[in-house]
Amino acid sequence: MQEEKEQVISRAKELAHDRNVDVEIIVRTGDPRNEIIKTAEEVGASLIAVGSTGKGLGARILLGSVSTYIMTHSKVTTVVVR
Repeated sequence: MQEEKEQVISRAKELAHDRNVDVEIIVRTGDPRNEIIKTAEEVGASLIAVGSTGKGLGARILLGSVSTYIMTHSKVTTVVVR
């Protein structure tokens, strides 16, 4: 798990660097919905960008949706990317 996390972080940094984008990688443990919102507020983010798996209504009702939760609970502007 640790090795996979490090590979994902390394790849994200590489992609950002190749596009001249400054990034700060923050890794947190906990409920992703709350941690993303809390982190965005702590760092003074002007935008939250989250991905969507495109699951149907049934899956969202049963499993919940991180992107939907963030859009409806965060004070920070949120963009959902598919």
